[in-house]
Amino acid sequence: MRIRGLLAAAAVAIPSLGWAQAQSLQRSEFEQRPVMGLTVSGGVSLGSFEAGYLYYLFETMKLNRQLAEPRIFTGASAGSVNALVSLMASCAPPEKQPDQSLFFRSWIPVGLNELFDPKQTTPTGLFTRKPLLETVERMKVDWAKGLPESCDATLGVATTRLTAARVELVKDRVTLPRTEAKFVFRIRGQGKGKPPLLSNYVTRDNPLQRPLLPTQPDGNIAFDSLAEVLMASATFPVAFPPMPILHCTAPGIPGVGPDADTPPPCTPDKAQTLLFIDGGVFDNQPLRLAVQLAQRGIIQDLGGNRWSPVPSLDNDRPPQSSMFIYFDPDVEVLPNLESTESAPDDATIPYISHILGQLVSSGRTKELQALLEDQSSVRQHIGSTRSYFMPLSQPLRNFFGFFEKDVRIHDFYLGMHSAHRYFEESVRPWAGGGEVKFPEDVYAAQSSELAKSWQALMCMHFAFDGEGDGKVCEGLPPNLRAGIQTSLDRIYARCDRMAKELSKVGKPIPPTTHQHCRAAFQQHAPPVLAGLGPDREWQFKEHESVMDHQLRRLAANGFVFDDLGVPPNRSYSAKRQVAVKVREMVSAISEHQADVGSTIIPLAGRLGAQALDYSPPATTMHFTFGRFAEFQYSIASSDPALGWLRGTMGVLVDGVLSLVGPSHGRYFALAPLLGGEAELGPLSGYSVQTRLGLRAGFAFSTVDRFATVGCDLSGPCTRAFGETYLSATFYQLIRLQLGLQVAPAMRELPWAFAITPQLGVEFDRP
Repeated sequence: MRIRGLLAAAAVAIPSLGWAQAQSLQRSEFEQRPVMGLTVSGGVSLGSFEAGYLYYLFETMKLNRQLAEPRIFTGASAGSVNALVSLMASCAPPEKQPDQSLFFRSWIPVGLNELFDPKQTTPTGLFTRKPLLETVERMKVDWAKGLPESCDATLGVATTRLTAARVELVKDRVTLPRTEAKFVFRIRGQGKGKPPLLSNYVTRDNPLQRPLLPTQPDGNIAFDSLAEVLMASATFPVAFPPMPILHCTAPGIPGVGPDADTPPPCTPDKAQTLLFIDGGVFDNQPLRLAVQLAQRGIIQDLGGNRWSPVPSLDNDRPPQSSMFIYFDPDVEVLPNLESTESAPDDATIPYISHILGQLVSSGRTKELQALLEDQSSVRQHIGSTRSYFMPLSQPLRNFFGFFEKDVRIHDFYLGMHSAHRYFEESVRPWAGGGEVKFPEDVYAAQSSELAKSWQALMCMHFAFDGEGDGKVCEGLPPNLRAGIQTSLDRIYARCDRMAKELSKVGKPIPPTTHQHCRAAFQQHAPPVLAGLGPDREWQFKEHESVMDHQLRRLAANGFVFDDLGVPPNRSYSAKRQVAVKVREMVSAISEHQADVGSTIIPLAGRLGAQALDYSPPATTMHFTFGRFAEFQYSIASSDPALGWLRGTMGVLVDGVLSLVGPSHGRYFALAPLLGGEAELGPLSGYSVQTRLGLRAGFAFSTVDRFATVGCDLSGPCTRAFGETYLSATFYQLIRLQLGLQVAPAMRELPWAFAITPQLGVEFDRP
């Protein structure tokens, strides 16, 4: 999803404005640092890119504490996990080794080999939560180590109720269904060796009935309860089954007397267990929640920034000395060809698809839009991070990173690089042009071991920014080097294609601050890391998809797909292995379907797998109708090189409709068939499969009493025949077939010819 236009309206066009004003206020009005809120959007396997970005962001802020005071963290889906890790990192001592950080340890181990276990697939969940539980356990270990007493922050987690709650609009008369559910917590450090104090941060006057987690006798919420909320927020529908959460619903009754400054009570005996799913379904960017927390909870005075005991609904403006950083990997520096096409009006399905796409895109950003509409003044407080290179995890709707660990590792360091550029181009001006310390300069100089842990980022500085010595790239794992070079190739290919497309329609090339994109516009080739192969076909080929191009360039640059089980020097076949994995997953979840889903899900999944990498199906079965009814089964050659060649067997049935007509015209004929088909490769793909067939059979007919009497040709006679045909199967379901049937002279019957059009359905198996 792209939201550049919306964020530009908020602050992207002038990203330094909010912090510049906050810094000015800090110097002139208060002494404390500006309050910072961070909102992290969902990103599926882009969680590793987000993790690298946020690791670098907070390590840099620890070295430059004068910039801001992180106090508010909100997230949705994968972003909710990164929001909590960011909160913990913002308070923790420096972590000088990127690959030892909780960010790295939370995301790099989570891959498809860990997520997908066919034995644990359910009708509503393809993946197992085991790797997520292991991630939570790693977080729990760091949580138990404690946070300093100076740490006092709030965490907002967006989830979605599987079944809507009823919110009262007019007492006893009108209720509204509400599926959105945002949990909000206050987290306070209690010192080293003591788990932080975790509590609900909700006012008693809660008209939208914000959910609460049950508290223990000491008033604290168990970390395991928070973990359930995080997993619910990351429960992408169908990928994971719904997550049960034991919780209470705030009553929405204003507190009086001493109760006014305490959150609504929630104890296990008053809680109920309901199901929740991904928070990104309806609010993938909970920035509005971050602003509300600052408005209703932060008290700013000469004593510093502090939280009120409970939020106050009376406040409707954020603190003047505040800033809100929105992080979405899709917000890029690169120019884009934005679609301005109107809805198609010549076909129903494309028209409906266009409408649904617009609704989903708009619906997932409605909270951002409502924030800007209700509080236009908040724009000056909003800034957005930006991505400078495209993560390798992006293909397959951001799921590709799950297929290969080294892709996630590359994206982690790529996120660090983008965060560095963000500081260079945005934060340094916010700091008034003063010195900004960067962790690779400070930490890497302290020891050779630390320098090695920053080597991947230093290589990216050389490859992407032209800084440093190219020798820093020597000794990096080959897959990391291949990923870095492929990132360069992708930028140049994308911008080269854009320039060519704009040139064709006579439009000007847009200006860009991205130096490599600008070089591609000027028809330059990407720079090449020393030691890579001679294959420099970096441009898009005709009709080549983004995923095809990325896999081709990774293979050319020497990337080895170990997790996919692709042997070295055969990385070009990685796409086929991805398709095989998709087929396995579709097959696993299909086995658990008991209704119409048992037909629809295999069909949709098989089509998706074939769209990734088409290969002739192993078997087909079709039913068609025309001059007669036909059933045919075919099986492909077991030799992959001959997969286009198929053996067929079937049966034709004629005269069924005549049986309900006048008695003198009734007949029935049955004809078994054997033959073969050849799939025409240049005319076949996932959307249409074209086959040329040849078969022979023998018809047994009641017209001549199965050849016991003469045939008067009033219907089909008992005789041998042959047929050649051409078929086209659309989207592996609808089959059109046109044949020429020839019956040789026999039993005093003349030669016979017939055109046989057929229409029906085909069912394929991988």
